[in-house]
Amino acid sequence: MVTCRFKGQAFQITRSDSMPRWYVTSSLSMPKIIANTDDESLNYVKDFTDKRQYQRRIDDKSHPLTPQQRFQMFKMDKKETNTRFKIIPTPLSVQVKEKVEMEFNTKQWVIIKSDPFLQEIKHFSDELSMKIVKSKPMRKYIEIREGPVIVDMDEVSKENKDGYSIEAFSSREYIIVTAATNEALFYAFQTLSSIFFTPEARTSVGIPIMLPEFTIKDAPRFSYRGLHIDVSRNFIKVEEILKIINIMSMYKMNKLHLHLSDDEGWRLEIPGIPELTQVGSSRCHDLKEEQCILPMLGSGPYSNTSGSGYFSVGDYREILLNAKERHIEVIPEFDMPGHSRAAIKSIHSKSQRSIRKDMKANLYSIIDSEDVPKFKSGQHFTDDVMNPCMDSTYDFVKKIIMEVKKMHQDIQPLKFYHFGGDEVAQGAWDGSPECRKLKKPTGENMGQYDLMKYFINNLTRIALEESMSVGAWEDGMISHDIENVGLPFPRDAFKNKDIYVYVWKRPSESRTPHRAKLFANKGYKVILAYGTYLYFDHPYEPDPEERGLYWATRKISTRDAWGFTPSIMFNDNHLECPEQITNKKECYELIKPENIMGIQAELWTETVRTDEQAEFMLFPRLLSVAERGWHKSSFEDLKGNAAEKMKGKEWQAFSECIGYHELPRLDRKDVRYRVPPPGAIVISGKASFNTEFPGLDVEYFSTDTNTWKLVSHGMLVEYPIRLRTRSTDGKRYSREVWLNPALANRAVSFLYSAYNAHTLIYNAISLLIYLYLINIVIKSQVKT
Repeated sequence: MVTCRFKGQAFQITRSDSMPRWYVTSSLSMPKIIANTDDESLNYVKDFTDKRQYQRRIDDKSHPLTPQQRFQMFKMDKKETNTRFKIIPTPLSVQVKEKVEMEFNTKQWVIIKSDPFLQEIKHFSDELSMKIVKSKPMRKYIEIREGPVIVDMDEVSKENKDGYSIEAFSSREYIIVTAATNEALFYAFQTLSSIFFTPEARTSVGIPIMLPEFTIKDAPRFSYRGLHIDVSRNFIKVEEILKIINIMSMYKMNKLHLHLSDDEGWRLEIPGIPELTQVGSSRCHDLKEEQCILPMLGSGPYSNTSGSGYFSVGDYREILLNAKERHIEVIPEFDMPGHSRAAIKSIHSKSQRSIRKDMKANLYSIIDSEDVPKFKSGQHFTDDVMNPCMDSTYDFVKKIIMEVKKMHQDIQPLKFYHFGGDEVAQGAWDGSPECRKLKKPTGENMGQYDLMKYFINNLTRIALEESMSVGAWEDGMISHDIENVGLPFPRDAFKNKDIYVYVWKRPSESRTPHRAKLFANKGYKVILAYGTYLYFDHPYEPDPEERGLYWATRKISTRDAWGFTPSIMFNDNHLECPEQITNKKECYELIKPENIMGIQAELWTETVRTDEQAEFMLFPRLLSVAERGWHKSSFEDLKGNAAEKMKGKEWQAFSECIGYHELPRLDRKDVRYRVPPPGAIVISGKASFNTEFPGLDVEYFSTDTNTWKLVSHGMLVEYPIRLRTRSTDGKRYSREVWLNPALANRAVSFLYSAYNAHTLIYNAISLLIYLYLINIVIKSQVKT
């Protein structure tokens, strides 16, 4: 037996901090994976039994939730199981007349053909297996009408291009849908699909349902309702991307931001630069990185895991076609100038440069060969930054933009290119002879942020020539010169019609205050993508057995994501406004609210290596983002106790809708959403149980029969038992948790004792006050 001591950097406080597929090798042998690390279970990691194992610091208050704590968190008022008109995302207005009903059956009802909307009608009819007819029958039909829809938003009645209305006439058995645009009709059909769905219809079509007479008027809150998927850190195949697109469309999300390159991989075929995918899309044990880049993030020594893979031109076009049909815009991102290690290793690998016989070997050079870099990125790389000072770098940028534009051209014309721009390491170009050739107007050498602005100027000019808008992460668009440190670059420095900035840093972080408001007030289009609410690479609970990173926050539950509101951008108003800002309102007020375009969830994939893991991290949290991007909740306009009370009421309605209605819909689509562990409490030996989403069953492990059985409320629990929650289709389960009645009773006794102690103290103080007042009265009488 050989024992090897391993010293890691940063934290090792969750199971997913450790990666699979450790391997050993030598110059005389092929790499061999250590057997007990060669799967996704990570069972080689010992259990976390001591709080020192899962706390980052001594002052870290995070801890795993107990069943008792979950029980208190999941407690609700009387549950409402009828969720037919509790639709996610919530429509603006729903009016229902329960007294009049009609029977709807997809086998008997038809859709009337309407030429402007043929694609949307076909998609809807295929989904529900309904017939499309040219002539209107007497009854049992859905009619489409093209026309404007006036909706009431923010106390103003106005026309909305994505607005729609649905009117169901039960007594005459027909439904009229009105929409001005193809997108609006598609959204109306998603609402109808939700209304028509019943859990009983999961495996069959044509089951009749009874519908009352109803009217719906609806329109989105934000024009940008997005999901970002990182396919670089670990690759996600085209079939899974198509599946996610389909689920996004069910909830009226309309932007798919694909992170196609980073340090760990280049994931799109680029005609004319084959080495990007020949080398950059593959990870394997090649210390010289001539045939592949080094193994990272659990990819192992061979190119047969999620560390390797890419979209061919055909794959990418299939994604575009699928997205277009569902009215989702695909936004490609190639991160630059930082986070570019995969591109750099590909372009500058000796084996690949020798292949380029038909063109100059340095045509697309993106690093200065004379530079000796001395920087280290936030991810500990020392060679991941493109050089902004060489013309060949911009030849490379233009080649990428033009080739991707061709892929989009006849499907979904490319209007928006995201260049990343984030986390460029300090000192990245300090040793570059090429960069020393560039001077400021004063004759001084350009500093790092002068060069960053120079890079962005050149890139946005290329995009402008192709009539494109550009997007970037917030830190890529921040100035650091002495006069404007920490402020957005002047908007008029870039001539593009729109520049989108994705604000991701914590809203109350003292080093980066007022970012969202400053960018919006300066004229940038802002996408709210805060890590503390919308980074779905973070765990659902602060538990070492939950997958995910935790740099922004220890947990992001479905409720946390649902509780996100744009007003969170004002959480930094207690922080000082940079003294360079003369108009302080730009820090503390949203002067140009029209520049807040929407919100976006992010799935980064450092710890996500399988399709199942991706779906687990996305769902059901993504439904919260869909809800918040489309619908403004009532509690947002309230304050104090009134806001909290309304928030609790609306969360209960939302969670009931997820449990009784949406999880069965996701089951039908084979979505492997996270099943939350149950809550439980024991009082006087009798147990009660609940779940985060009503409608899910809880099971316990019977040691008598060695089988899992459904719990019953009030069942006797005298010794520790294992519990789990079951998915609505009964195929999957939550992770198991232990309910210890001794601890539960101790907790209840403590609370009871605390209550009694509080009562005793209260009574004692009351008695003292009473005696004091009596004494005053007696003295007064004596004086008299």
